[in-house]
Order: sequence, then structure tokens, then C-alpha cells
Amino acid sequence: MRVCLLCGNCFLPPVDLVRLFSFQAFHEAVLCPHCQKLFQPLGPIRCPACGRSQQTAQLCRDCQRWEQIYDGDLLVNCSLYHYDQAMHDLMVQYKRYGDYQLAQVLASFLPPLPNWLLVPIPTSPEHQAKRGFDTIEAIFGNYALKPLLTKIPGQGAQGMRSRQERLEAEQGFVLADVNYPIYNRSISKILLLDDIYTTGRTLYHARDCLRRAFPSAKIKSFTICR
Repeated sequence: MRVCLLCGNCFLPPVDLVRLFSFQAFHEAVLCPHCQKLFQPLGPIRCPACGRSQQTAQLCRDCQRWEQIYDGDLLVNCSLYHYDQAMHDLMVQYKRYGDYQLAQVLASFLPPLPNWLLVPIPTSPEHQAKRGFDTIEAIFGNYALKPLLTKIPGQGAQGMRSRQERLEAEQGFVLADVNYPIYNRSISKILLLDDIYTTGRTLYHARDCLRRAFPSAKIKSFTICR
């Protein structure tokens, strides 16, 4: 018997014999069946670049804009869930109010990630001090992360900005103090990790920053919701 981390009700997690005998690590159930159904997976037809669920498999308007800005060099992103009201409420409780245990809920959504260099999008110093933890590293903490980016102080909260303000935001990252020549000889694939893909501005800024140190690496991104 387990206690759902959202509603607090007790439930029996389903038994999956295939996973039980696969000898592969997997996330234990932290949501009851009712709460699990609140979160809607993205549909099969998506934007080929950012992963937005839509009616056609064409580039969405956001990615058409990025295609022009970056001369066709689009960032390929993979997302899992719709950023709908249920996901919005969960993120507000987790990020705005610092409910640390909800990191387990978000982590339970994660699939196995590829064997790439996994780089989390960092939390701003102000928000980390306020919450007492880095929200992205807490979600992806079961993976071997390489925190190669640092958020520039004084950038403000993305959630408080309008869509246009997000798109016009200045570069918010700098490279962390690591020995890049050592990494450069062996790293060919980098996966950026974040919770929400909104306009893509944050992830493109992160890619721009990493390319200074890894000019020949393939860089993609993964977010929980889009």
C-alpha cells in the first residue's frame, strides 16, 4: 500500500510482471491511478523540432521563427506531456511554493535517457536560495548529470514574463568553471534537460552557450512537458 503524493489517498500500485523480471531500474508508483490520469501524454502528431502536439507534422510557428533566426539550425526537443492545467498546478506547487517531494512525481514521468552527456538547465541563484534546492537537478537526480551551465543572477522568473518578453530575453547562461579541453576530446552528444518547453528561448540560449565549449557536439533537449 502506498500514499499518493498528490491527493494523499492510499492505493495499491499495479504489478507489471514484464518490468518486474526485466532487471531494469524503473520508478516506483507515487501517484494513484486517478491522479496519474490527470496528466495527458502528447499526441502522436507533433512538430518535428520542438515536439509540440498538433494537427499536422509540420514545423510549428515557434520553430518557423527559430528556423529563420538560426538559419535552419533547429534544436530538436523531445517532450512527454501536455502543459495543461493539471501540469501547471503541479509545477506551481513544486516551483513557486517549493514542495520538494513533488520532484518524485515529476521524476516518475521520466523514461530511460540516452547515454549522452546530460546537462540540466540551472535554477537561478535567487530561486535556489529561496527554495533551498535546484528544481531541475532534483527531478533528474537519479541520472549522472553534468552541471556545465550557470544561470546569470538577476534574470528574474521566466513564469512572470509575457510570451514576448521571453522571446526577447537576453542570454541568461554562462559556462561553469570546468576543464573544457578534457571534455572536448570525448563529448559528441549532449542532451539538455528542463521541465517545460514554452517558447524555446531558454533552451536555445543554453545550446548557444554550450557550443562555445563543444562546437562539434550534437546538442538536443528533453523536457517533461510542452
